[in-house]
Amino acid sequence: MKGRVYTLSKDDVPESTTVVGGTIYISGILAHVLIDPGATHSFIASDFAHNLHGSTTRLPYVLEVSTPAGTCLLADIVMKDCEIVIAGMELSADLIVLPIRDFDVILGMDWLYAHHACVDCYNKMMTFFLHDGTECKFIGEKNVTAPIISYTRAQKYLKQGCEGYLAYVIDHTKGTPNIEQVPVVCEFSDVFPD
Repeated sequence: MKGRVYTLSKDDVPESTTVVGGTIYISGILAHVLIDPGATHSFIASDFAHNLHGSTTRLPYVLEVSTPAGTCLLADIVMKDCEIVIAGMELSADLIVLPIRDFDVILGMDWLYAHHACVDCYNKMMTFFLHDGTECKFIGEKNVTAPIISYTRAQKYLKQGCEGYLAYVIDHTKGTPNIEQVPVVCEFSDVFPD
């Protein structure tokens, strides 16, 4: 079976995006969550899954997940019925264990469909229409992009004509280090007296 995930890390989130991110409780633990309609399934980071201590089961198939980098990951473990609390409402999700960076959970189309979600990409808001007629809203963070981009992405932008700046930052609040605190220099104090 094939699956697709457009985002595995903050570097993969484009600046103008259809994803919504924020902090949500997953099985009682605060998690950094990305809600991504471009992902076919919902995923949980391997490391975060260990924190939940929930029961895992094997999928009846091996899921081949296409990643933004063009590679494929294989997954066959799922955490069933994980409790997700949004705006005081308890929703559940089956989360496939995958080696994700930067996000604890990615909620995809399977979960959005099951909970009748409506995505407002511009306002970064999700509205859920539950079976009993209850409506709840989740407003995500306005900026889920990383402040630092990868070298490859920077190089691509520069080739497209974007301007790039290299910043050299000095933190003056820490004061000037003495010679004993500078690696290598401290071994040659006779060469670097100042």
